[in-house]
Amino acid sequence: MGKLAAVLPTLSSGLVQLHAAFQGEIVSPGDPAYEEARKVWNGMIDRYPALILRPVSTAGVVQAVNYARERDMPVSYTHLTLPTKRIV
Repeated sequence: MGKLAAVLPTLSSGLVQLHAAFQGEIVSPGDPAYEEARKVWNGMIDRYPALILRPVSTAGVVQAVNYARERDMPVSYTHLTLPTKRIV
């Protein structure tokens, strides 16, 4: 959780605006869905992303990437039937 603590101060900057405008679901630590949402198919990987963003459109993907880039946050992604973005 050390990396998570390091990005939390930058996370709050703009998070209210992101929640208002983001086209998709935002899952944060402490949300009931967080533990399930952070799981990946490879059980050897146990990460705690600062945010998990699940965009429902191309515009949502752009919002997620821009939010992370503006805060120098690493990004990882996966996809299922719907695109999913994870900001680590």
